[in-house]
Amino acid sequence: MPLSLLRHNDNRYRGVAMALERIHRTATAQQSARISVCVLRVLVLAAAAWVLVLNLWGSLGPSYADLVRVPWPQHVASVPVVGGRGLGDRVAAIQGDTAVQSDQERYGTVGPNLFPWSDASADGTKDAFTGLPPVEWGFGDARMSLWGAGAVDRASLAAPVVAWGVLALVVLLLLWRLVGSIAADDVFTRANARRVALIGVLVATCGSVIQFAEHWLNARIVARSAADGILQAAFSFSFLPLWVGLVVLALAQVFREGVRMRDDVEGLV
Repeated sequence: MPLSLLRHNDNRYRGVAMALERIHRTATAQQSARISVCVLRVLVLAAAAWVLVLNLWGSLGPSYADLVRVPWPQHVASVPVVGGRGLGDRVAAIQGDTAVQSDQERYGTVGPNLFPWSDASADGTKDAFTGLPPVEWGFGDARMSLWGAGAVDRASLAAPVVAWGVLALVVLLLLWRLVGSIAADDVFTRANARRVALIGVLVATCGSVIQFAEHWLNARIVARSAADGILQAAFSFSFLPLWVGLVVLALAQVFREGVRMRDDVEGLV
Protein backbone atom coordinates (compact mmCIF):
# COMPACT_ATOMS: atom_id res chain seq x y z
CA MET A 1 0.00 0.00 0.00
CA PRO A 2 1.45 3.38 -0.91
CA LEU A 3 2.69 5.58 1.94
CA SER A 4 0.46 8.46 0.86
CA LEU A 5 -2.61 6.26 1.14
CA LEU A 6 -1.61 5.17 4.65
CA ARG A 7 -1.20 8.79 5.70
CA HIS A 8 -4.55 9.67 4.18
CA ASN A 9 -6.28 6.86 6.06
CA ASP A 10 -4.52 7.82 9.29
CA ASN A 11 -5.63 11.44 8.98
CA ARG A 12 -9.17 10.31 8.22
CA TYR A 13 -9.30 8.04 11.26
CA ARG A 14 -7.83 10.80 13.42
CA GLY A 15 -10.49 13.21 12.19
CA VAL A 16 -13.23 10.70 12.98
CA ALA A 17 -11.81 10.17 16.46
CA MET A 18 -11.69 13.91 17.11
CA ALA A 19 -15.27 14.29 15.89
CA LEU A 20 -16.42 11.47 18.17
CA GLU A 21 -14.60 13.09 21.09
CA ARG A 22 -16.29 16.44 20.41
CA ILE A 23 -19.68 14.71 20.26
CA HIS A 24 -18.94 12.97 23.55
CA ARG A 25 -17.90 16.25 25.20
CA THR A 26 -21.00 17.99 23.88
CA ALA A 27 -23.26 15.22 25.15
CA THR A 28 -21.54 15.31 28.56
CA ALA A 29 -21.93 19.08 28.76
CA GLN A 30 -25.61 18.88 27.79
CA GLN A 31 -26.24 16.20 30.39
CA SER A 32 -24.50 18.27 33.04
CA ALA A 33 -26.58 21.30 32.02
CA ARG A 34 -29.80 19.27 32.26
CA ILE A 35 -28.85 18.09 35.75
CA SER A 36 -28.03 21.65 36.81
CA VAL A 37 -31.35 22.91 35.45
CA CYS A 38 -33.26 20.19 37.32
CA VAL A 39 -31.48 21.02 40.57
CA LEU A 40 -32.13 24.75 40.15
CA ARG A 41 -35.79 24.14 39.35
CA VAL A 42 -36.18 21.96 42.44
CA LEU A 43 -34.62 24.72 44.56
CA VAL A 44 -36.96 27.34 43.07
CA LEU A 45 -40.00 25.11 43.67
CA ALA A 46 -38.87 24.42 47.25
CA ALA A 47 -38.48 28.15 47.88
CA ALA A 48 -41.94 28.82 46.42
CA ALA A 49 -43.46 26.10 48.63
CA TRP A 50 -41.75 27.59 51.67
CA VAL A 51 -43.18 31.03 50.86
CA LEU A 52 -46.69 29.68 50.28
CA VAL A 53 -46.84 27.38 53.31
CA LEU A 54 -44.81 29.13 56.00
CA ASN A 55 -45.24 32.74 54.91
CA LEU A 56 -48.55 33.37 53.19
CA TRP A 57 -50.47 30.56 54.88
CA GLY A 58 -49.14 31.53 58.30
CA SER A 59 -50.16 35.15 57.81
CA LEU A 60 -53.79 34.12 57.30
CA GLY A 61 -54.03 33.15 60.95
CA PRO A 62 -55.27 30.09 62.84
CA SER A 63 -58.89 30.51 61.76
CA TYR A 64 -58.01 29.58 58.19
CA ALA A 65 -55.95 26.63 59.36
CA ASP A 66 -58.92 25.39 61.37
CA LEU A 67 -60.96 25.13 58.16
CA VAL A 68 -58.83 22.20 57.05
CA ARG A 69 -58.12 21.01 60.61
CA VAL A 70 -54.44 21.91 60.50
CA PRO A 71 -52.96 22.52 63.97
CA TRP A 72 -51.56 26.04 64.03
CA PRO A 73 -49.98 27.84 66.99
CA GLN A 74 -52.17 30.54 68.47
CA HIS A 75 -49.84 33.53 68.37
CA VAL A 76 -50.86 36.71 70.15
CA ALA A 77 -50.85 39.69 67.80
CA SER A 78 -48.14 42.21 68.63
CA VAL A 79 -46.42 45.29 67.22
CA PRO A 80 -43.00 46.83 67.94
CA VAL A 81 -43.36 49.95 70.08
CA VAL A 82 -41.41 52.55 72.04
CA GLY A 83 -42.50 55.01 74.70
CA GLY A 84 -44.61 57.98 73.58
CA ARG A 85 -45.26 61.47 74.88
CA GLY A 86 -47.94 60.36 77.32
CA LEU A 87 -45.92 57.58 78.93
CA GLY A 88 -44.86 59.69 81.91
CA ASP A 89 -48.42 60.87 82.59
CA ARG A 90 -49.70 57.27 82.52
CA VAL A 91 -47.00 56.16 84.96
CA ALA A 92 -47.98 58.98 87.32
CA ALA A 93 -51.66 58.08 87.00
CA ILE A 94 -50.98 54.42 87.78
CA GLN A 95 -48.83 55.25 90.78
CA GLY A 96 -51.56 57.51 92.14
CA ASP A 97 -54.37 54.97 91.69
CA THR A 98 -54.63 52.99 94.93
CA ALA A 99 -57.04 50.44 93.42
CA VAL A 100 -54.60 49.58 90.66
CA GLN A 101 -51.75 49.41 93.14
CA SER A 102 -53.67 46.98 95.34
CA ASP A 103 -54.46 44.75 92.35
CA GLN A 104 -50.80 44.68 91.39
CA GLU A 105 -49.79 43.74 94.92
CA ARG A 106 -52.46 41.04 95.01
CA TYR A 107 -51.29 39.39 91.79
CA GLY A 108 -47.61 40.02 92.43
CA THR A 109 -47.07 42.19 89.35
CA VAL A 110 -43.49 43.39 88.98
CA GLY A 111 -43.26 47.04 87.99
CA PRO A 112 -46.14 49.38 87.14
CA ASN A 113 -48.92 47.82 85.05
CA LEU A 114 -49.51 50.66 82.60
CA PHE A 115 -52.56 49.07 80.99
CA PRO A 116 -54.68 47.44 83.74
CA TRP A 117 -57.62 45.31 82.67
CA SER A 118 -61.20 45.45 83.82
CA ASP A 119 -63.72 42.58 83.80
CA ALA A 120 -66.69 44.78 84.67
CA SER A 121 -67.77 45.21 81.06
CA ALA A 122 -70.53 43.05 79.63
CA ASP A 123 -68.37 42.60 76.50
CA GLY A 124 -65.61 40.86 78.43
CA THR A 125 -62.19 42.04 79.51
CA LYS A 126 -61.39 45.61 78.49
CA ASP A 127 -58.74 48.21 79.18
CA ALA A 128 -59.57 49.84 82.52
CA PHE A 129 -58.83 53.38 81.31
CA THR A 130 -60.28 53.45 77.79
CA GLY A 131 -62.70 50.52 77.56
CA LEU A 132 -60.91 49.34 74.42
CA PRO A 133 -59.62 45.78 73.89
CA PRO A 134 -56.82 45.08 76.36
CA VAL A 135 -53.14 45.44 75.52
CA GLU A 136 -50.05 44.37 77.41
CA TRP A 137 -46.67 46.06 77.59
CA GLY A 138 -43.99 46.48 80.20
CA PHE A 139 -40.78 48.46 80.49
CA GLY A 140 -38.12 46.65 78.54
CA ASP A 141 -40.58 44.95 76.20
CA ALA A 142 -39.87 45.51 72.51
CA ARG A 143 -43.41 44.65 71.41
CA MET A 144 -46.91 45.41 72.65
CA SER A 145 -49.35 42.47 72.74
CA LEU A 146 -52.87 42.97 71.42
CA TRP A 147 -55.39 40.77 73.19
CA GLY A 148 -58.63 40.52 71.25
CA ALA A 149 -57.33 42.30 68.15
CA GLY A 150 -60.04 43.08 65.61
CA ALA A 151 -60.21 42.13 61.96
CA VAL A 152 -58.74 45.46 60.82
CA ASP A 153 -55.73 45.10 63.09
CA ARG A 154 -55.13 41.50 62.04
CA ALA A 155 -55.39 42.47 58.38
CA SER A 156 -52.92 45.30 58.98
CA LEU A 157 -50.48 42.87 60.59
CA ALA A 158 -50.88 40.32 57.80
CA ALA A 159 -50.58 42.79 54.91
CA PRO A 160 -46.76 43.27 55.08
CA VAL A 161 -46.22 39.53 55.42
CA VAL A 162 -48.39 38.89 52.36
CA ALA A 163 -46.57 41.66 50.47
CA TRP A 164 -43.18 40.08 51.21
CA GLY A 165 -44.55 36.72 50.11
CA VAL A 166 -45.93 38.06 46.84
CA LEU A 167 -42.63 39.82 46.13
CA ALA A 168 -40.75 36.57 46.76
CA LEU A 169 -43.07 34.63 44.44
CA VAL A 170 -42.64 37.17 41.63
CA VAL A 171 -38.85 36.98 41.97
CA LEU A 172 -39.00 33.18 41.97
CA LEU A 173 -41.16 33.22 38.83
CA LEU A 174 -38.57 35.37 37.06
CA LEU A 175 -35.82 33.03 38.26
CA TRP A 176 -37.80 30.05 36.97
CA ARG A 177 -37.90 31.57 33.49
CA LEU A 178 -34.22 32.44 33.74
CA VAL A 179 -33.36 28.85 34.66
CA GLY A 180 -35.43 27.61 31.71
CA SER A 181 -33.14 29.48 29.32
CA ILE A 182 -30.16 27.48 30.61
CA ALA A 183 -31.71 24.28 29.28
CA ALA A 184 -32.05 25.93 25.86
CA ASP A 185 -28.39 27.06 26.05
CA ASP A 186 -29.56 30.62 25.54
CA VAL A 187 -28.63 32.47 28.74
CA PHE A 188 -27.22 35.75 27.45
CA THR A 189 -30.34 37.20 25.84
CA ARG A 190 -32.05 40.55 26.08
CA ALA A 191 -35.05 38.88 27.75
CA ASN A 192 -32.85 37.50 30.54
CA ALA A 193 -31.13 40.86 30.95
CA ARG A 194 -34.55 42.46 31.40
CA ARG A 195 -35.57 39.74 33.88
CA VAL A 196 -32.47 40.24 36.02
CA ALA A 197 -32.90 44.03 35.94
CA LEU A 198 -36.55 43.67 36.92
CA ILE A 199 -35.57 41.48 39.87
CA GLY A 200 -33.13 44.14 41.06
CA VAL A 201 -35.68 46.94 40.74
CA LEU A 202 -38.39 44.94 42.51
CA VAL A 203 -36.17 43.93 45.42
CA ALA A 204 -34.79 47.45 45.93
CA THR A 205 -38.01 49.44 45.56
CA CYS A 206 -40.67 47.05 46.86
CA GLY A 207 -38.45 45.88 49.72
CA SER A 208 -38.07 49.48 50.88
CA VAL A 209 -41.71 50.48 50.31
CA ILE A 210 -42.97 47.48 52.28
CA GLN A 211 -40.90 48.52 55.30
CA PHE A 212 -42.35 52.05 55.28
CA ALA A 213 -45.87 50.67 54.76
CA GLU A 214 -45.43 48.26 57.66
CA HIS A 215 -44.44 51.09 59.99
CA TRP A 216 -47.44 53.15 58.86
CA LEU A 217 -49.80 50.24 59.48
CA ASN A 218 -48.26 49.60 62.90
CA ALA A 219 -48.71 53.27 63.79
CA ARG A 220 -52.40 53.03 62.87
CA ILE A 221 -52.76 49.90 65.01
CA VAL A 222 -51.27 51.66 68.04
CA ALA A 223 -53.47 54.72 67.41
CA ARG A 224 -56.59 52.51 67.51
CA SER A 225 -55.54 50.72 70.68
CA ALA A 226 -55.61 51.54 74.36
CA ALA A 227 -51.98 52.65 74.08
CA ASP A 228 -52.77 55.65 71.88
CA GLY A 229 -50.71 58.64 72.99
CA ILE A 230 -48.77 56.50 75.50
CA LEU A 231 -46.78 54.32 73.14
CA GLN A 232 -45.84 54.75 69.51
CA ALA A 233 -44.85 52.32 66.79
CA ALA A 234 -41.12 51.71 66.57
CA PHE A 235 -39.50 52.28 63.19
CA SER A 236 -36.63 50.24 61.82
CA PHE A 237 -35.30 50.18 58.28
CA SER A 238 -33.04 47.59 56.71
CA PHE A 239 -30.83 48.61 53.80
CA LEU A 240 -30.43 44.97 52.76
CA PRO A 241 -33.08 45.13 49.98
CA LEU A 242 -31.35 48.18 48.52
CA TRP A 243 -27.92 46.53 48.56
CA VAL A 244 -29.28 43.29 47.09
CA GLY A 245 -31.14 45.21 44.41
CA LEU A 246 -28.00 47.15 43.43
CA VAL A 247 -25.97 43.93 43.20
CA VAL A 248 -28.63 42.32 40.99
CA LEU A 249 -28.75 45.43 38.78
CA ALA A 250 -24.97 45.18 38.37
CA LEU A 251 -25.47 41.54 37.35
CA ALA A 252 -28.05 42.69 34.80
CA GLN A 253 -25.40 44.94 33.27
CA VAL A 254 -23.14 41.89 32.96
CA PHE A 255 -25.94 40.13 31.07
CA ARG A 256 -26.23 43.13 28.73
CA GLU A 257 -22.51 43.01 28.03
CA GLY A 258 -22.78 39.29 27.34
CA VAL A 259 -25.58 39.94 24.85
CA ARG A 260 -23.52 42.64 23.15
CA MET A 261 -20.44 40.39 22.88
CA ARG A 262 -22.54 37.54 21.48
CA ASP A 263 -24.05 39.87 18.87
CA ASP A 264 -20.56 41.08 17.89
CA VAL A 265 -19.33 37.50 17.45
CA GLU A 266 -22.38 36.57 15.37
CA GLY A 267 -21.78 39.66 13.23
CA LEU A 268 -18.22 38.55 12.52
CA VAL A 269 -19.39 35.10 11.51
